[in-house]
Amino acid sequence: MTKELLLGLPKHGYKVSLYPSGELTGAQFSRNVQSRPPKTSGSSLSVRFTPSARQKIRRAVENSPYNLSVFMTLTFAPSKLRGFLGCNELNDYQTFRYPPVSQAYGKKQLVRFLDALSKRQKRTVESRGTGELLQYIWTAELQKNGNIHFHILLNTRFPIKWLSERWGQASNSVDVRSLKNAEHAARYISKYVSKDENSVIEGRRYYISEGLRESMKPTVMVYEGQEMKKELQDIIEAMKEEIEKEGGHVIDFGFHLPKPRRSRPYKDKNGKKKFTRSTSSRIQRPILNVFDEHYSASIAPF
Repeated sequence: MTKELLLGLPKHGYKVSLYPSGELTGAQFSRNVQSRPPKTSGSSLSVRFTPSARQKIRRAVENSPYNLSVFMTLTFAPSKLRGFLGCNELNDYQTFRYPPVSQAYGKKQLVRFLDALSKRQKRTVESRGTGELLQYIWTAELQKNGNIHFHILLNTRFPIKWLSERWGQASNSVDVRSLKNAEHAARYISKYVSKDENSVIEGRRYYISEGLRESMKPTVMVYEGQEMKKELQDIIEAMKEEIEKEGGHVIDFGFHLPKPRRSRPYKDKNGKKKFTRSTSSRIQRPILNVFDEHYSASIAPF
């Protein structure tokens, strides 16, 4: 970042982000004049989802105004790709041994598939004059045999026969499940994100559609100056115990409050009825009051 970009911007302060879901985060900052490291080029590899990636996926679901109630899994049938893969080697059971599907090929097929879904849904919306365009989150994972496969959370249901035809693999290569609500969707996709710890994926490991990315953007408030930063730090420190009781946390340079939610009943693995933890929005008010009283905040250029 150059000196020119820093002119007119606060050198010290506190940045607070309020998400549409009600999630609230904050962190103090001090701007230093220093250059950013150069961007690296080339294809990247990853073996697991980073904490940042998991957070983005969670926020995309929690802040979504769309009904993400469909969960789809896409797999490849190597027997369908015999000619493409050049499989002619027999294993010990005298059956063909198929090499793993190329990740580049798999992702190319995914893009083609999602493009077909997007176009069909767009035509439906235009003909009816109502409805939502396709929104989705996809994640990539490797099976034990090395084949890439995809999990997709989306807001639209399509006929399973049509999906299978568009995917072009075996009849059981497309699995579709219905989800109850946003919390169910968040738990469902987080389960797959959390358990995937050993899949070496080339390039993108996940993708969030543009509509979901826009809907998860927070309102960012910047509290300028050392005095404002100190005032907010004192409030956060005084509320630390209450924040942690609500499922949030406070660290030296910031805080986090989860989105407000009601307690919901559920059954554990043994069939015993339990309740999810509730969080209240009342604890956010003292923090946001600082913004109301000192209206020197803006959408931050971070």
